[in-house]
Amino acid sequence: MNLKINDIAVADDRRRIDETKVRELAESIQKVGLLNPITVTPEKKLIAGEHRLEACRLLGWTEIETHVLKGDELLQQLAEIDENLVRNELDPISVGELAIRRDEILEMLGLRAKVGQGRPKKNSPPGGVLKTTEDIANEAGIGRSTLQENKQLARDLVPEAKEAVRTAEVPKKDALKIARMEPERQKAVAEKLASGQAKSVVDANRLLAKENIHETETLATDVKYRIVYADPPWSYGNKLVDGYGAAENHYPTMSIDELCGMPVPETLDENAVL
Repeated sequence: MNLKINDIAVADDRRRIDETKVRELAESIQKVGLLNPITVTPEKKLIAGEHRLEACRLLGWTEIETHVLKGDELLQQLAEIDENLVRNELDPISVGELAIRRDEILEMLGLRAKVGQGRPKKNSPPGGVLKTTEDIANEAGIGRSTLQENKQLARDLVPEAKEAVRTAEVPKKDALKIARMEPERQKAVAEKLASGQAKSVVDANRLLAKENIHETETLATDVKYRIVYADPPWSYGNKLVDGYGAAENHYPTMSIDELCGMPVPETLDENAVL
């Protein structure tokens, strides 16, 4: 069915459109027509096809072919997620977040499809919405393993790490390394990246290692040691040793009284053994 373009409501929180893509679509539609109708709710709220809608508006059209998606809100979300995954340039984390949400919706609807099982027909939603993970990966131009990596980033990165990865434009291979770290370590690495102290994950780990050494040294000064290993310059009674002679022949020696008078470090236990 056709609807008036001005009657179609577009949510303010939808992803910003790509003007270049709109112009390219307009040229294509002018030549071959609108091949795929846009999708709206029964209330005429746009679910999928904003670039197509704007392209037709650019061409001066007043009406556009529309598929009205009937069903609950979950199906509407599913259609919009598929549109965003395939049509928009998203960072790996955003792709992973959408894919995870997609899996959750399919699970709730009892429509989760696995590769090799085909698409359920009896309970499939209208408009060909249901797609497998492999379908999505192929349409987005990425391999299935890449999609799984994106989901790992979305699932395992703590919020602070996600923000740092996006802001510092951390390469995906390094982002995956962060995702495998414990949450507290992720936060520490993220702080180094976000503050500009580190330019890479390797730099962040080096800085944290240095800080850890410093903290260990500081901690060690509070420890009381009970055993002292030392080689004081005592005279051995100044006895002659075969082949070497007396100690005084080799280095200055100290008497027992002098040795006992040496200062004792505060780090030694009161009953420490020499």
